[in-house]
Amino acid sequence: VAAEAWLEETLDYIRNINPRILGLSVFSIQQHRSIWRLTNAVRQRFPHIKIVLGGLGLNVGCSSLSTEPGFRKIDLIKPFHQYAKEKGLTDHIVLGQALDELIAIMETEIGPATHSQKFESDGTIFSTPIPNYDDYKLDQYLWNEDKYLPVTGSKGCVRDCTFCDVPGQFGRFKYRTGKDIAGEIIHLHEKYGVKIFEFTDNLVNGSLKAFREWLVVLAEYNDRKPADKKIRWFGQYICRPQAQTPKDIYE
Repeated sequence: VAAEAWLEETLDYIRNINPRILGLSVFSIQQHRSIWRLTNAVRQRFPHIKIVLGGLGLNVGCSSLSTEPGFRKIDLIKPFHQYAKEKGLTDHIVLGQALDELIAIMETEIGPATHSQKFESDGTIFSTPIPNYDDYKLDQYLWNEDKYLPVTGSKGCVRDCTFCDVPGQFGRFKYRTGKDIAGEIIHLHEKYGVKIFEFTDNLVNGSLKAFREWLVVLAEYNDRKPADKKIRWFGQYICRPQAQTPKDIYE
């Protein structure tokens, strides 16, 4: 009963918004059943909506759906993304770099972006569009009872630890310039009043040049602001040799 109520509520929400593209995250095997029911229902009621599926749960087999009607044994061993594609439950699958692939999908379904992601010739520096959070309920995204937003300054890692799958997921380390990172943070701070930012990077100081650059920009910006208006941030940081970490970085 609860599942049916959730499904109808979600379909009403989709009907009210009437999006051209519906993006769904399949984070783990736990989402298989809800995604299966929702995509079937969307196909029946809103056939004009394009469906995009992403998430690590797409690579897991469909054994979670063994109690659902109409499943063949051969389907249960298929990765969820393969089954969903074969059954027409999705138009696009995102298995790799989500940002790159989502921009390409948006350009295919809607048209060229005004600011596409562009890689420089050496393949290590990239830029991204500044996210738009106009339709987010930001008061529900809290860190220590205050609003916060994510920011991505780099992808991958400068290390190659044998116990970690980051190199396999992200490939070669890539980063944004410090000016680009600081510009996004300040823009979002001034537009939405958010003072706290969480870096999604595996390490914020993978590029010391970029790290120093955005630190300086934010520090100079904060120097002009009262204490209750200053920007704060947190993230993951790699401990480098002392010679590679000048003391003024901490200041």
